Amino acid sequence: MIFCIFDTIFRLIMPRCTLLELDSLVIQSVVDNKVDPFTSPSAAKTDRVFKTAKGISLVITATKGPLSHTILFDTGPDPTALVHNYTRLRSEIPPVDAIVISQWHPYSSGALINVLESIHESKAQDPLLPVDGPPIQLASTGHHILPFHTHAIDHDEIARTGARLIETNKPHTILDDMFLVSDPLPPAQKQQHERGASRVLAHVHKHNHDQKPQNERLLVCKLKADKGLVIITGCSHAAKLKEISSHALTLVSDPKADGESRVHALVGGFHMEEAEQEELKAAVRDLKDINPDYILAGNCTGLRFQLEVEENLPNRFVRCFCGGEYIF
Repeated sequence: MIFCIFDTIFRLIMPRCTLLELDSLVIQSVVDNKVDPFTSPSAAKTDRVFKTAKGISLVITATKGPLSHTILFDTGPDPTALVHNYTRLRSEIPPVDAIVISQWHPYSSGALINVLESIHESKAQDPLLPVDGPPIQLASTGHHILPFHTHAIDHDEIARTGARLIETNKPHTILDDMFLVSDPLPPAQKQQHERGASRVLAHVHKHNHDQKPQNERLLVCKLKADKGLVIITGCSHAAKLKEISSHALTLVSDPKADGESRVHALVGGFHMEEAEQEELKAAVRDLKDINPDYILAGNCTGLRFQLEVEENLPNRFVRCFCGGEYIF
């Protein structure tokens, strides 16, 4: 009930963003907690296999005619995994037009400083590479217990790498209106963030729940030919899938033609690893209501929820993993 009231008010006052209709969208999964299902177990002993990590990082390339832009969406927690997987996919870490951080959480941004240092040292990137993130919160900058090398994120560290930090909680488009970065998701209605591992907060020297939402934002693209929106989430910490979809549709809908847009694909982590069975069933019902053409589930989605989606929406489910490439 509370969310419905909030959503109604939001629709009335929130300005809509205009997105460029893309000819194509290519998403490469650089960091995930799963590798492809076809890799031989013996390959794990070599450098030929992708390295997994608890988190997500995606290289996303949008194209419209001769215009093309590439972004890095989140970095995952482990710089070793990111660099190893990235170079397997693209030979070397190439220039990107921007880095978008969904939230200041170690699983989403823990490797950011290492990535910026690598880009800066390669001299293959504009020194003012934009890093688009929500306002940095002290409570979200602590080190994760594992891995120990996760960087604390602060303004000085980012500036030292020559990058340009853009902090905003307002919805906005970037890179010729090819990508929409949302405002923070509505308050969580589920309590999953109260379960799970703890995180050490360096500035207060105590533990805090690792799953606590951290102003998570969505990334949204729009495909041509009325296919609809591709909605990308890092971990879905803060909201249910139906709320995520509604939020994204509200941001890009024409106020004079509300409801015209639809969801073509939901991509990312859905934060259902520790969900109770009833939560899984409810989330599947949400997906049926959203009615996307594709559901690309990875990271913290959890195997039980993946199996539920695969059973109930078998022709739409796509399992995400390190090294996967998904072309829209």
